[in-house]
Amino acid sequence: MWKQDYNKNDSNLLKNTKLILECETMKSKKILAALMAGAVALCSSGCTIGGDKSWCAKSGDTQLPAGVYIYELSNAYNQAKTKAGYTTYMDMKTQTIDGKDAFTWTKDTAKNSINQIFVIDDMMKDLNLTLSDDDNKTIDTKTASDWNGSSSNVGLGSTLEKYNIAKSSFQIASAEYYVKYEKVFEAIYGQGGSKEISADDQKAYFEKNFASFEMIPVALYSMDSSTGSYNVMKDDDKAKIKTELEGYANEVKGGKKSMSDVGTDYKNAHSDTVTASPYQDVTTDLKISGYPTDLVTGIQNMNSGDVQVLDIGFAYILVSKRDIKTQTDTELQKEQTKLSVLNGLKGDEFQQDIEQKAENYTNATFNTACINAYTPDLFYTTPSSSAVDASSTDTSSDTTSTSDTVSSTSSAA
Repeated sequence: MWKQDYNKNDSNLLKNTKLILECETMKSKKILAALMAGAVALCSSGCTIGGDKSWCAKSGDTQLPAGVYIYELSNAYNQAKTKAGYTTYMDMKTQTIDGKDAFTWTKDTAKNSINQIFVIDDMMKDLNLTLSDDDNKTIDTKTASDWNGSSSNVGLGSTLEKYNIAKSSFQIASAEYYVKYEKVFEAIYGQGGSKEISADDQKAYFEKNFASFEMIPVALYSMDSSTGSYNVMKDDDKAKIKTELEGYANEVKGGKKSMSDVGTDYKNAHSDTVTASPYQDVTTDLKISGYPTDLVTGIQNMNSGDVQVLDIGFAYILVSKRDIKTQTDTELQKEQTKLSVLNGLKGDEFQQDIEQKAENYTNATFNTACINAYTPDLFYTTPSSSAVDASSTDTSSDTTSTSDTVSSTSSAA
């Protein structure tokens, strides 16, 4: 349901495969907005001429800084590359997407994403919704985390600033938008909403699509912190790990140990490389969990009460599966779970509604000076001349390698 964040680094194996296997049920998928009708239609809804490039668009009392447009332009350019099946020896300037040249498609999609921000703001007002102190705290925390990064994830700030995107603009287009989007969605489909989903429908969806299990994930490779490279475990060592996990599985089946106990035992047995118990207790909608396909399929094929060691190629996962019905009452009392259920039931419908409203939105005035100043050329990379060049200059998922022209124009917008 939720708009998905933009520049996720597909080369980060640990994050992509979710080897740490965190339950991230609230991540959402970024809406691919419907295309704008064209420059003439846009100007009919209001265009501004002049030299002020500090803002990109306004609607009512809301005026968005230029950085919000640059951010959405970057997102749209990455979407265009995905649609085109981008390789580093492909020239994006010659590609056609949905009947438009790639750069026009990118600009129209970015403008439509701006309209989505205005649409959600208008719906907030219509539904008499406001951001609470907790909401603002969530926005600040999410923004800081994404901008600065952590020990396991690289922050986006250093990259976005190269394109003149200020942290405040990033917050408006990312975390703030997501929180508002979620509030509007819940107000419509949640308790008391105009399209409220019944408790029976929520329960039925939960028990059909969710899974509840405990697991112990063990990576079959290690990362060299000095180089960032990955070292695959030798076959003999893999065999030892599998035998060890199968032994734990038998102890759990026989009632001798709990999965939590096994997590502690594994940490103690591998204290030279493991600093915390790998034990995880998970209840999630497997369809949107983000877990590797082999893990999802393996869990789906297990019966309630089964304890198995699943081989998903780059890891062994010791899994103990519970009867989901024993979790229904408790889980549906949790706000996060209820939102995930509503998302599964009505997320697509809500996306389509916002998409349609954004396509037909006429209250926005776009600043031509800003739109003309910041174009997809900011992110364009000259195509490589050979596969060899492609392997050394691949930028399909790394915006740091594209032009940083914007950084020299002014302070962050």
